Amino acid sequence: LFRSRDPASGKNEVMASGLNNPMNVAIDASGNIYVPCRNAKTVFKFDAESFEKSVFAQIPADGPAFIGFDPKGNMLVSVHNGFKLISIDAEGNQTVILGTGEKSDELQDGEGDPLAATVRSCLGFDFAPDGTLYVGDSGYHCVRKLTPDANGDYSKGKVETVVGGTKGYL
Repeated sequence: LFRSRDPASGKNEVMASGLNNPMNVAIDASGNIYVPCRNAKTVFKFDAESFEKSVFAQIPADGPAFIGFDPKGNMLVSVHNGFKLISIDAEGNQTVILGTGEKSDELQDGEGDPLAATVRSCLGFDFAPDGTLYVGDSGYHCVRKLTPDANGDYSKGKVETVVGGTKGYL
């Protein structure tokens, strides 16, 4: 259930229902609202003007776990039990930017190569002002730093663990 409070009347309005395991909410620069629904394996888009619901992306494996937008406006999606982080551009093209897509019992940074690194449960991420991406990986109990290459491509940048990386908690 997705609700909004009308500031003028103070009333709640049901905006969408029937969302199957929504994980978080992200808003793009145009005010469109996106909701990743893990069990539906779908990211839904709600138009900023009409609030019309549409499918923005279908996500393989066990569906989307967390979404957000990079500085260029591409959507980043953590794939639940998919062992990767993907980027989706405005045309809907999906590109892996972090992770092998394979389950591993050991944390590997891939010697700096984001596509050789192992990830488990990326349940949150954010960007530094310079565009560096920080990813919280609850499965490996660590925070990763993903620096894009000179062209802003995260998949060709460098990954490193900056905090944690051992069993237990940070």
